[in-house]
Amino acid sequence: MHLFVHSVLMTLCTLAIAIEFWSGSAADDKFKRGSALLFTLVSVFHGLRGVIGLSEAFPGNILEGNNALALSFFAPLFLFLVGALMWLAIYWRGYVAELKNLAERDPLTNVFNRRSLIGLAEKLIKSRHAKGNATALLLFDLDHFKVVNDTHGHAAGDLVLRRFCDLITSELGSSDIFARLGGEEFVAMLAVNSSDDACSFAEKLRKIVSASTFELSGRSISVTVSVGVAVADGDYCSFASLMKNADGALYVAKRTGRNRVESCRSPSVDNLLNCKEELFAGGSVAA
Repeated sequence: MHLFVHSVLMTLCTLAIAIEFWSGSAADDKFKRGSALLFTLVSVFHGLRGVIGLSEAFPGNILEGNNALALSFFAPLFLFLVGALMWLAIYWRGYVAELKNLAERDPLTNVFNRRSLIGLAEKLIKSRHAKGNATALLLFDLDHFKVVNDTHGHAAGDLVLRRFCDLITSELGSSDIFARLGGEEFVAMLAVNSSDDACSFAEKLRKIVSASTFELSGRSISVTVSVGVAVADGDYCSFASLMKNADGALYVAKRTGRNRVESCRSPSVDNLLNCKEELFAGGSVAA
């Protein structure tokens, strides 16, 4: 009877583990599905052991007793040990994935951080360049973001940053990259056909942000964004070069009214940046 009760308990436990693995796994996660099937087998063997326990006494030395009973004892034990190792492997894999996520993602917005952006961006640029395709870099800066923090508090500022990221990422393609540089500055790396396409898409994103309101404790908060655009569509252009060009375009967008998109190829951008360089060269600093 003790054998029967023990077998029933083990059957239920292993079956519950199998169900947990199966229900908590994606359809393409073969590792978890395999673990679920393994624990199902363990549950079946424990059930068989319980049936045998009802029909005959458990021998003192199961190796000398009924072979079926011996099999029903050792088989689930072996499978349970294998399943336990697989379980540990799954959780170790999840732990490693979590560490990787912490290393690559911004903790507030869950978009890529600056560290991971550089490698991903260079990889995208090289891949697109090898096929003769263009890559665009969009540099975003939320306008007057300090006012949001000072007026509504840092909790509101954090909400705006998260919602802004949600708005942008919902418009991006699967091969595009979006990252937080720091503070209220963000970068998007896009697969585009031309500089005009990149500017049109940046303008679309700007309008989406300016038309959105963010609700916090009954308060509505609105923000705008300035965008600098740089495109690599000819000779190879590194991520650092694209960043420099987009930063110049963003500088012009901020100096000419904010809530606008500027391309590094715009004549007005060249003129204003030239004036900026002349001011620095003459010992003056632009405000």
